[in-house]
Amino acid sequence: MTMPEFALGEYETEETDAMLDELVEADGEEFTERRRGRSRGRTPSRRPGVAEAQRNGQGIKAINDRINALDSKVDQTVRAIAHNRAAVRRLEKLGKLDGALDLAAGFTFDSTAGSLNVDLLQVIKGLLKSGFLGEPKGALGNPALVGGAGFVAKNPGIIGGIFRRP
Repeated sequence: MTMPEFALGEYETEETDAMLDELVEADGEEFTERRRGRSRGRTPSRRPGVAEAQRNGQGIKAINDRINALDSKVDQTVRAIAHNRAAVRRLEKLGKLDGALDLAAGFTFDSTAGSLNVDLLQVIKGLLKSGFLGEPKGALGNPALVGGAGFVAKNPGIIGGIFRRP
C-alpha cells in the first residue's frame, strides 16, 4: 500500500466534519459550508485581502473615471482660454491701428495756405491709443489727468486765461 492510500484509509468522515466545524467556529468563519444536492462539501470563503483588493480596484476605477471627466473639461477650458487670448490680441492690434489713424487725423495740411495744422487733442488721442507713449502707467493711466490734458489741448486759450494777471 502506498502512503496516500494508507493516510486516506485512517480518517473517518464524521471525525473530519466535526474537526472542520470546530475550525470554522475558531477561525471566525474563514471557511463556509455550502450544500450541493446530497453531497456535503466545504469551500473556503474569500480571503479578506481579495475583497479589499476588489473594493480598492473599484475605487481606483471610479477615481480614474472622474479624472478622465475632469481631464476633458480641462482640455475644453484650455481651448477656450487660447481662443479668448487670440481674440484679445486681435482687439489690441485693432486698437493700435485705430490709434495710428487717429494720430494721422491729428495732422492736416492746408494746401492753399501751405501750412500744417495740428489738432493737439487728436494727436494725443492717437499717441495714447497706438501705444507710442508707452504703457498706460502712472500719469498716462490716470483718466482724470489724460482727460484734463485733452481738455487743455482742445481749448488752448484756457491756459492763458488761468495764468493771466488781473
